[in-house]
Amino acid sequence: MQIDINIIYYFEKSIFVIDPTLKINETTQSQIHRHSVLIEFMDIHCHARVYSFQIKKCNNPTCPYYKPIRLPSQKFYDLSFLPDLIPSQNIY
Repeated sequence: MQIDINIIYYFEKSIFVIDPTLKINETTQSQIHRHSVLIEFMDIHCHARVYSFQIKKCNNPTCPYYKPIRLPSQKFYDLSFLPDLIPSQNIY
């Protein structure tokens, strides 16, 4: 699978906007948990699971990362995180 280097660059750049004290080599849970600003952001905006990581924009004007939504309001509020995966019952 080819990874677009630009996507990684912009993702890293976005994380540093949230927490500029984070180091690029801090990748374990124990290292990340030392960054309370990042953890707070993740608690509010993210959904982390075994096989997925999702980020959802909020519509709270008091949020320090707030940017106005561009979708029609009803479509934005109808969006939700993807459901958790359910293992197949087939044993084939």
